[in-house]
Amino acid sequence: MSVSLSRKSAIGADWTGADLTLVKGSRARRGVAFHTLYKSGTGQSEKTAALWAEIQYTQQKGRTILAAALPVHCASILTVTAPFASPSKARRVWPSLLDLQLPFAIEESVFSIVEAHPLTDGRTMAKAIVARRGPVRNLLERMSSSGATPNHLDFEGLALWSQSLHEKPNATLQYPRIVASVSANRVTVVVGRGKQFETAFSAQGCLLKTAEAGGMRNRIVRSLRAVLQPSDLSLSWFWTGSSLSNFQDIESVQSALEAELGAIRWQIHQDPDTFLARALARRALKPDVWPCSLMTGDLVPPIETELTAQRVRRASRLCFTAASLLLLLNGFASYQMARQDAISQETLTAAAQEATGASYVPPKFELQTVRTFAERHRTDRAPIERAFQPPLTDTVRSLAAAAEKDSIRMEQLDLSSEKAVISGWTDHTVTGAPIREAMEERGYVSLDAGSVETQDGRTTLRYTMERRP
Repeated sequence: MSVSLSRKSAIGADWTGADLTLVKGSRARRGVAFHTLYKSGTGQSEKTAALWAEIQYTQQKGRTILAAALPVHCASILTVTAPFASPSKARRVWPSLLDLQLPFAIEESVFSIVEAHPLTDGRTMAKAIVARRGPVRNLLERMSSSGATPNHLDFEGLALWSQSLHEKPNATLQYPRIVASVSANRVTVVVGRGKQFETAFSAQGCLLKTAEAGGMRNRIVRSLRAVLQPSDLSLSWFWTGSSLSNFQDIESVQSALEAELGAIRWQIHQDPDTFLARALARRALKPDVWPCSLMTGDLVPPIETELTAQRVRRASRLCFTAASLLLLLNGFASYQMARQDAISQETLTAAAQEATGASYVPPKFELQTVRTFAERHRTDRAPIERAFQPPLTDTVRSLAAAAEKDSIRMEQLDLSSEKAVISGWTDHTVTGAPIREAMEERGYVSLDAGSVETQDGRTTLRYTMERRP
């Protein structure tokens, strides 16, 4: 989902730590002006309900964006290479290339291509932020239950990286740059070189607690050594985060890290407790070279769908008015009306496609498509889910292995993705449990108790089963 650039303000919501921080960013002549609205633990709890009500009102009016971040540990950072130099051709194959690297179907994921650049051999390389759709949906629901529904979801690692470069541009491009955000319950570390983002990872715990600092520091050092090259003899390290109040603790951590990693140039970002919230607000208003939006398809909030519908209606009225004025001014009624109808149709179709993510919207059904999108998406995904069910050949192999285990000879096997009828016999007494268990592992359940009959030393079995919906 692309956020409208016409909105004049954005609110960055840092939900990644133990406390919540809200920072409002407003467009200004020289960039973005920031104002802290709320920080947990600062005696503002009595104002929380009124603040959330005001945020929801401005969201509904389309005046502001509420931007949140997907934590680093909830996503994967993947590198993909397309065999095309053309950016448009590369965009068409990113989903397929990502699908090859994922342990789950691409339809179950949400992803954003955040950086793509051509290679000298005619290929295109890109970095992608990928996360499972279910956990992302659960995260958004938890955020919504605590206040308002975000209408922009960024990636924590990219937000920290771009804000660090924005506030403290690199003077020594040859050295690796590390941005470490310290909160009460975890540390997020972002690594890059010059202006190039490379990777991000996190470690659970408090780096400033003596009991936890040693183990966390070792995990951070191991991860950095896996990324850094042997020639990286000097690092630029930037601290930020909500738990940097005790500088003495930071100095002891710095000494221990230098003993492991060598010479390091240390800096602390100004106002570190609101750093991530500032980054989210700024990127929502003015996307930089690493734009990232992880709210697509059925994750688009209803408020954005309604705002898009309003823009569709507004565009329709404006086009109609423009057509009427042109008709009165120049007298070419038929020509002008046909032209404006075409413009209106294109505008309506483009807005409806943006709202629903569909590649085709039937003419004259744009408004209806937008309004019913939220209700239809589950039904629309059902064929895709069925397509990614395990093949029947896997079920047959499991069934054959179970039958062999009890020396059962199969007489009948009627098998489909919805139903199965199985019968067979053996010349010794068996329970038939392996066959039933093998089918249950494949999602089938018995329609009846099944039958296992033994007579004259011969056991016959019969099951009628149906796949769970």
